[in-house]
Amino acid sequence: MGIIFYLSGQPGLMLVKESADVDAIVRKFGHLFEFGFLAFLFYRIAAHRCGLSMAKAAVAGAFFSLVYAASDEYHQTFTYMRQGTVRDWCYDAAGVVIFLLVFYLAKEQKKRRGI
Repeated sequence: MGIIFYLSGQPGLMLVKESADVDAIVRKFGHLFEFGFLAFLFYRIAAHRCGLSMAKAAVAGAFFSLVYAASDEYHQTFTYMRQGTVRDWCYDAAGVVIFLLVFYLAKEQKKRRGI
């Protein structure tokens, strides 16, 4: 969360200096990955530390990640040359869903194999 907050506070942050198009793609994948991974971490905390079922832990992970994503977009509205957008929040949400779905499917596959 600290890394996300730090990166969001960088004015005019360009990750790929050579091409604005490539930079935009890298940013969108960054949204997918960072919030997907955050949802996974929240899931792990909810499941292993709090003892929630897999479904409840996934909902908790998604909820807390999406709330943080909304606060991150809001934070960007105060940063010079940055803006918080609903579209970026949707990329964050897509990352959350993709990560949790892939993790769920992997766990189900392990159950079926008896691992």
